[in-house]
Amino acid sequence: MSNCSNEFPTTGVLYDELTVGELVPGLIGCALAVIVIGIYFEEIWFILHHYPHKTQRTKFICLLGLYPVVCITSSFAVLIPRATFLCELVAATYLSFCILLFVNMIVSYFGGTKNLLYVMSDEKMPFRVPPCCCLFCFNDLPFNRKYLRIATIMVLQITIIKPVSLFIAAVLWTDDQYTPGDESAPKNGVFYTNLTGMISTIAGIWGIAIIYRSTRPKLPAYRIGLKFIGLQLVLIFLNLQFGIISLLARNDIPECSGTRDSLVRGYRLHHTMLVYEAFLVSILARFAYRRLEPELLSRLELENEVQKTDDNKANGNV
Repeated sequence: MSNCSNEFPTTGVLYDELTVGELVPGLIGCALAVIVIGIYFEEIWFILHHYPHKTQRTKFICLLGLYPVVCITSSFAVLIPRATFLCELVAATYLSFCILLFVNMIVSYFGGTKNLLYVMSDEKMPFRVPPCCCLFCFNDLPFNRKYLRIATIMVLQITIIKPVSLFIAAVLWTDDQYTPGDESAPKNGVFYTNLTGMISTIAGIWGIAIIYRSTRPKLPAYRIGLKFIGLQLVLIFLNLQFGIISLLARNDIPECSGTRDSLVRGYRLHHTMLVYEAFLVSILARFAYRRLEPELLSRLELENEVQKTDDNKANGNV
C-alpha cells in the first residue's frame, strides 16, 4: 500500500529514496547553475569596464542577476525540498523588483519621464495587448502623464502584492493550514491569497506590456525586444509552468514514489526545469545586454528641445 505524502521530505529521507534517474538531472542542473553564475560575473566585469554611467551599470547588473538568482533558488529547492517556499519567495521578490527596474530602464533610455513624454507626445498607448487584449474594449489611448502613471502603477503593485501573497502562503504552510497545490477551494484564506497574487501578476504583465509596446519603435538600437522576452519568459516559467505541472499531479503524473506524492515530485520537476530554462534564457540575455549601446538621442539636444517647448508654451500663456 502506498505511503506517499504531500509533505516535503527532509534531505535524509529524500536522498535515501532518489534513483539515479532522478539524481542525474538535479546534478546537471547544479552544474548549469554554476555556469550561469560564472557567466554573470563575466558580464559584471564587462559592464563595469564599458559603461561609464553608474546608474545604467547598476540597472544592467541587477537585471542580469535575475537568472543566477532563479538558478540558485531552484537548485536549493531541488536539493533541500523543505526550503521550497523560501526559495520561491526570494525568486518571486527579485523578479518583481526586476519588472519595475525594466520599466525604469526604458524611461532612462529617453533621459527621464519628462523627455519620454515629449518624444512620445504624438504616439498612442496600446492597452489592448496580452494578456488582457480580449477582456477589455479599450482603444489606443494618448501617451500622456496620466496613462503612463496608470501603467506604471500596474507594474509597481506586483512588487508588493505578489511577494506578500507568497509570504502568507508560506506562513500558513508552516502551520499546516495550507497544502501545496490545494488552492481550488476557498479554505483558510489561501484561495483568496493565491487569487490576489494571480490577478496581481496578470496586471503587472499587462502594465509592462503596455509600456514596452508603446516605446519599442523608438528604441530600435537597444535590443529592447530581446530584453523584454528574457524577462517575460522567466515570469511565465515561474508562474504558468507549475500551474500545468500541478494539474498533471492531480492525475498522478509523475507517479507517487517512496514517501513523495505526485505534487511533491512535481515541485522537484518544476524547479529542475527552471534551472535549465534560466540557463537558456541567460544566454539570450547575455546577447541582449553584453554590448555597447549607442545613444538614442543626444540628451543635451533633447533637453534643449523640451525646454524650448516649455518656454513657447509659457510665452503663449502670457
